[in-house]
Amino acid sequence: MADIARSGRIGRPVFVRWTETVRERGPAAQAAADAAVGHVSGWMGAAPDRQTVIGSPEAGNLTVFCIWGGGQSAIVATGIATADDRPGLDIALIGSSGAAYHNGSTEILA
Repeated sequence: MADIARSGRIGRPVFVRWTETVRERGPAAQAAADAAVGHVSGWMGAAPDRQTVIGSPEAGNLTVFCIWGGGQSAIVATGIATADDRPGLDIALIGSSGAAYHNGSTEILA
């Protein structure tokens, strides 16, 4: 996704929806949300100018709304994977002239 964001193939990144399921509440959920905002910030070229967080790491459900001065925005959400489900990642990267999607493993972040 980072290569796509930097390549210009979808134009300038303008919006990201990032939904990630994690195994554990608490620090693991917070770390996943922080890492996601870090990745998205890289795609946007800077840290967000404003962030609003809803939820709590203890519950495992966090939603971070990010806004950049250039009009870009992102919604990053983490949730707990069920006992019969495995952690996963769903990303929609919307650009000014196209879009890219990922649904599945978090291995693309390694």
